[in-house]
Amino acid sequence: MKNLIMHFKKSYITGIVILAGIVLAWVILSMEKTTINESHDEIESAHEEDDHAKGPHGGRLLSEGDFQVEITMYERGIPPQFRVYVIDKGNAVNLDEINLTIELHRLGGRVDVINFQREGDYLRGDKVIEEPHSFDVKVSAEWKGNTYRWEYSQVEGRVELSPDAVQSAGIVVETAGPVQMKTVIELPGEVKLNADKVVHVVPRLSGVVTAVYKNLGDTVNHGEVIAVLDSRELAELKSAYIASIKRVELARLTFERKE
Repeated sequence: MKNLIMHFKKSYITGIVILAGIVLAWVILSMEKTTINESHDEIESAHEEDDHAKGPHGGRLLSEGDFQVEITMYERGIPPQFRVYVIDKGNAVNLDEINLTIELHRLGGRVDVINFQREGDYLRGDKVIEEPHSFDVKVSAEWKGNTYRWEYSQVEGRVELSPDAVQSAGIVVETAGPVQMKTVIELPGEVKLNADKVVHVVPRLSGVVTAVYKNLGDTVNHGEVIAVLDSRELAELKSAYIASIKRVELARLTFERKE
């Protein structure tokens, strides 16, 4: 009976631990999901300012009378692009009747002109909005003979420094101009002789070189000695040659005597 009660207690404690682990895992997953959603929403809203009117899609709302244009920057899974929704008196208008153009005036004088075409219930820009997303925006819309224009600035990643801060940081601003550039390229290399003008002298006998009178690259004339070779093979052949001469001489003398 005592063993049965202890077994029951162990099973009860184990069940509590497993249940607590399941609850904790669910809480962690819920927190991660919430964090991911919040981070994604922050990315989508990073390009929007809090001090301007927003449309139902979370974009910048530009109005003139009852005519409204909502500009959003869409970048979920695709390169950043403008998506524009057009409303008149609270109702969506026929997008085929809208002629919309947006100009992005960037630092340095660069201007990006973006035209739009209909895609579903919005107008999609024909160019990717390149980084940095910091520029002055000029919007021009034509509809039913009326022209609407708006201008605003989108500031992202800009840093403004006071003259004192620029001076203390040692920043100097100068005008770029022409300059003569000198380019030097260092490459590893190897100096070799011209293979078309080099002759490789190979001795016909094996031996040991005892003296060399020319260096690599020197000019050699015909008949000039360039090296001395000590060859055992040549010595044996020379001995055999001298012995042969002596035998021939002995044979000649013997022939003359007998004759």
